[in-house]
Amino acid sequence: MTSMIDALPSSSSGRLLTRLELIVNSMYQSDYACLVEHHQYTVIEYGYGDFRKKPYLYLTLEGGVHVRCGEEMKAAIEPQIDAGVSFSFEVTRNSRAKGVHKVNCKII
Repeated sequence: MTSMIDALPSSSSGRLLTRLELIVNSMYQSDYACLVEHHQYTVIEYGYGDFRKKPYLYLTLEGGVHVRCGEEMKAAIEPQIDAGVSFSFEVTRNSRAKGVHKVNCKII
């Protein structure tokens, strides 16, 4: 018989993602305002909520950083969440064009 620990998914950090049930918008900053290009971050919690009548993905990162993800970042991060294990990403570009902020990242 295998133990429960053997049945859990594993990753480099070995930590399971926690889903946030309650999102307090005032605790979260937009991705372009709090993430720095070429830095690595580890996701430990996630949740979904509305901000100004639009749905967003919310993340808590190691070190206590709370992020509200824009469309570009959400598209890159969301597929990793299904695995249920914490993961790391690197911000490759934080740009602004025609008044629209975009944060591009890659999973590492």
